[in-house]
Amino acid sequence: MEDTSISIDNHNAHNGKQEEFTPHVREQVTMITCSPNMKNIVTWSDKDKSAVFWCVSDNWCDFDNQQELEPKHKISLKNNKKYINYDKYFVYSKYNESELSKNFGDIRYYFTVSDNKLVSMPIENVEEKDKMKVEMLMMFQKLNILKELKLVRIFNFETGENLLLGLPCSEIIVETLAFLDGDKLIMISEDPLYRIYIFTRKDDEFILKSTIKVETYDEKIFLSNGKLFIYDENLGSITKWDINTSKFEAYFLFNNSFDVDNMKLSDNGRLLFVYGKKRADNWYKDSYPCISVYFADHGNKFTTYKHHDHAVIVDTVYLIASDIGARLLIVYHKSLKNNETNFHFYICDPFA
Repeated sequence: MEDTSISIDNHNAHNGKQEEFTPHVREQVTMITCSPNMKNIVTWSDKDKSAVFWCVSDNWCDFDNQQELEPKHKISLKNNKKYINYDKYFVYSKYNESELSKNFGDIRYYFTVSDNKLVSMPIENVEEKDKMKVEMLMMFQKLNILKELKLVRIFNFETGENLLLGLPCSEIIVETLAFLDGDKLIMISEDPLYRIYIFTRKDDEFILKSTIKVETYDEKIFLSNGKLFIYDENLGSITKWDINTSKFEAYFLFNNSFDVDNMKLSDNGRLLFVYGKKRADNWYKDSYPCISVYFADHGNKFTTYKHHDHAVIVDTVYLIASDIGARLLIVYHKSLKNNETNFHFYICDPFA
């Protein structure tokens, strides 16, 4: 397993020119995400509303097995006019305030980077002179469909230009967006239809390649490491699909008395972690979280972790050191009355 250290170098290669900049003006990083094949890393900061592209350099640190990360490109939304190029299509995300992002809600579902330096990210509020968007927002608010929307765009880090999306309709409210291997993009829409759209890139545009119909809103869709997982709330079943071939791969059983918050494949693709929360019923007045661990290839479950403290909220899980003796790292926090969030870390044996 190879570690990297982040080196804050004040330079940027943009359009072939070296441009001096300090990543996020030394403000706190809100979100970090990696491309499908771990070639690129992008950080986002709510403070300065910018995304910074990092790449692994050829320089090695004085310590063994450590390479430096160099900041190469930056897109700042403080100057919208430079980066926003509106077309006839609009992609939105619901705004739900999150600890991950105070200004843009839970951006982890659509802040993503590709192996070829494309990034999908939120855009700051647009000017009112954009009549088309303002009229549409007024229509949504009048119908009480949404309280607030955030516009999502795809940019090329090297040029700063906005790539066009050939959507099946003029406005889509996206639930999840992610880049796949190659020049592919997957989008899960929540409105007007619950659908899975797969796009391929041609020049500076993403063209719709295929559509997967989701039968009901009782089916929840999750993406992880290029795989598609569909959870049926009524049956408590999870199915795993190959996105590129649309072929069924595995079937998992989950306790349908729990609400599923998220699913995540281990980096090596061998284990599936499903974390959810017990619904309140006659036996349990307060909900509590659980994490179930499955073999990803054939769907067998070999352990479940339950935490009977209803204040515990699981944020994410990681399988670490899988090649020398795997351990499961659980990141969680407690919902306290004073609204303070203190993150906790717990390591356990995933096979116990």
